Amino acid sequence: YECVDCRYQYSVTTGTVFHDSHLPLTKWFLGIYLICSAKKGVSAKQLQRQLSVSYKTAWYMAHRIRLAMSEDDDFCQKFAGVCEVDETYIGGRGKGPRGRGAANKIPVVAIKERTSGKIRMKAVNNVKASTLRGFIRNHALPGAEIHTDEFKSYLWLDSSEFVHNAVNHSETYVKAGNIHTNGIENVWSLFKRAITGVFHKVSAKYLPLYLNEFAYRFNHREQVCLLDKVLETSC
Repeated sequence: YECVDCRYQYSVTTGTVFHDSHLPLTKWFLGIYLICSAKKGVSAKQLQRQLSVSYKTAWYMAHRIRLAMSEDDDFCQKFAGVCEVDETYIGGRGKGPRGRGAANKIPVVAIKERTSGKIRMKAVNNVKASTLRGFIRNHALPGAEIHTDEFKSYLWLDSSEFVHNAVNHSETYVKAGNIHTNGIENVWSLFKRAITGVFHKVSAKYLPLYLNEFAYRFNHREQVCLLDKVLETSC
């Protein structure tokens, strides 16, 4: 097609993740299906084998598809009710302390709405109170009940617009009143197994895409055919 006014030439794939690609749409659709149907995701190496394309092409396709999954409208909706918040560190094994304060690792914070079971995940520069405050306010409505551990960066929640309940993991994992962060801990377990077992290593530059892919697939895990929804987002 060609624009009458500016003579710009375009096709039906312009403005979609398929734009400027010479691959048949059938391979794109199969790639989307493979990524959506795998609980822990699919590596570029596996796409290369199953689609009979080069590794460079498979890597390009995977990141284009992850980009489409990160543009889901659901990511704009804020959570309400009981929400669990926790943070973790992503990176390979190294010397020194594990967990908070680990060297050469990327901190990631996440929130899970207990009623819907949906999550939001974000790579951050640090886990200071100001950073976590911005994340929680971006993803939770005022009045939401926030469950965390007793990390000091969550102390501001006690005098905020949220209801805060903390559990001391050195004493118990479930506090009276069903106060716990077990749901978000399970999310970390799934995500870390995906990194270790499928991708092996993820760079800081592309970690946000992997987080959005995982959150997208987790949030729509009850949908029978996720392929249709991703195609709708892609276009």
